[in-house]
This record gives sequence, structure tokens and C-alpha cells, in this order.
Amino acid sequence: IDNALHPYTKALITAVCEPIPGKSNTIKEIPIKGEIPSAADIPPGCR
Repeated sequence: IDNALHPYTKALITAVCEPIPGKSNTIKEIPIKGEIPSAADIPPGCR
């Protein structure tokens, strides 16, 4: 997890707030490239 390579994994890891006293609990957004697959025509890799 410390060296995640997949963009989606990186985004999930950064979405978790760590309670650090004196530090702002803002979440750093990481853009995920690509498109959302169609729910009506699910790609084979999503099954």
C-alpha cells in the first residue's frame, strides 16, 4: 500500500483522513483518468 502503483488505489488511499493533532484534515484530491463504463453495456473486465 505504501508504494501503490494503480491510480485508483492511490486515490482510495489518499481519501482516508488520518487524525493528526494540529493538522488540517483536508483530503488531497487525485484525479483518476479514464471514463466510467456503461452500466447498460458492462465491459468484460468489469464482470
